[in-house]
Amino acid sequence: MFNKFIDIEGQQIAETINNFPVIICRRLKVKFFNGVTLSTRLDSTILVDPPAHEARQLKIWAGQNAVLFAQIIKEKSYTQYNPDLFLQSPQKFTLIFYLQPTQKMPF
Repeated sequence: MFNKFIDIEGQQIAETINNFPVIICRRLKVKFFNGVTLSTRLDSTILVDPPAHEARQLKIWAGQNAVLFAQIIKEKSYTQYNPDLFLQSPQKFTLIFYLQPTQKMPF
């Protein structure tokens, strides 16, 4: 985080970190180095504990799984890259070298 994010959202997160804050972010930079790294940009948006029913449900779920989260943090298993953790595209991909010259791709 940088600039206003440190002073506002960063402070909110630091104050509520032990209460499993729900954080919704938009327009972050995502990098894969020692796990997943998220960085804010000038046009990023961060909401901490938004007043939404889904956020409250997620907060309750996090509280119920506090022991599991503590174990993940202790073992630092979040630093290991696991492609299964990321959303897979719903589109079908075909490598170009598998296509025959007469094949047409549906769009």
